[in-house]
Amino acid sequence: MTNGKTGGGRGTNQHRIRGVATPNTQQRRSGREPANELTLADIIGAPPATNETESEESEIRHRLWQIGDSAELCAEIVAQAVTVGTFNDSRVHLAAAMQAIANIGEAVRHLPDNFKAARPDIPWTAIRGLRNRVSHGYDTVDVDILWRTITTSVPELAEQLAAS
Repeated sequence: MTNGKTGGGRGTNQHRIRGVATPNTQQRRSGREPANELTLADIIGAPPATNETESEESEIRHRLWQIGDSAELCAEIVAQAVTVGTFNDSRVHLAAAMQAIANIGEAVRHLPDNFKAARPDIPWTAIRGLRNRVSHGYDTVDVDILWRTITTSVPELAEQLAAS
């Protein structure tokens, strides 16, 4: 049985990604050093950003997509749970909502400061604070606050960001 590691018995402990030629596997196959390091862009086929502005814009788009995706998840949770009572009784919905809130807070953390400063009407600090609460104090999360957040605050945030 294999454990997904290579180098058996030679003191190495390298992990292989099946089907991806990493610099080490390229070297073993060709007998020479690889020309450069493998990047995420090489794996997914996306061109790298050509300048700092393009890179920042790409980062903003990615973080806004993450927030939007988590907002959609919140909407699905609300549609399935229907009321705060059924939401409170469903550990799966509670866990999914807390993860969505954590994802939103983490995406907000990675948004550039100038982006957040241009939108002072959005409670960035409160968003991060709730992320910290659901991530580190999940046993003390108030279900009513979590429900209000996914039914009211998250859709409002998504609207504000879509309008900007």
